[in-house]
Amino acid sequence: MGKRREIDPAVQTMRDCREMLEHIIADRLERDIMYLENLADVAHRMGSDHQSIEGAVADIKEKQAAGDHAAALDEVRTAKRLAEKLTGKYVEAHEMYEGLEKLILNAEVFYLDVRESRKLLNESREAGEGGDWTTMGILARKGREELKKVLPDMLAVELRKAKQTLLDLKAKGKDVSSMIKTLKDAGVAMKRERYEETLERLTEFRDQEKRL
Repeated sequence: MGKRREIDPAVQTMRDCREMLEHIIADRLERDIMYLENLADVAHRMGSDHQSIEGAVADIKEKQAAGDHAAALDEVRTAKRLAEKLTGKYVEAHEMYEGLEKLILNAEVFYLDVRESRKLLNESREAGEGGDWTTMGILARKGREELKKVLPDMLAVELRKAKQTLLDLKAKGKDVSSMIKTLKDAGVAMKRERYEETLERLTEFRDQEKRL
């Protein structure tokens, strides 16, 4: 009986883990299906081969319903490659838009003037809503270029401030091990002129400071 009692919790734990994994996979598949259905709609509006994407989505749903998650995930990977190839301008434009949006949010943390870039972001979004993905991408790229002009000087100042902050926190006996790594990564990115990455690391550094 004692051994049985020891085994039962282990079996239950395995069942719980399996159920959790199945739930995670199901959520992932639902998001992927929504993404592919959106690209199918885009392909339709572009006059591209939307039927191929819709057929792939139907196959994914069929495999998911049969409980064959591995096959469904494999089908998703293949379908994404196809869909993104058929809707290249749309995908590229939205990646540019999302990159600019993230850059603006990080820049605002350091009170950088982002009015011109935000204006271009809004114009980019409006172009996308009108189905003009070429203009959407061009405007988003222009917005990133506007911000990147002023990033080097600002980042140099913020790196010096971050180093001083680190010294002050160490003097107070705070555990700054994770912040040291983040600041080091920021410095390396700065030397390599990866300004967006530097900004992202400095934003992360600030968040770590707030959590102390």
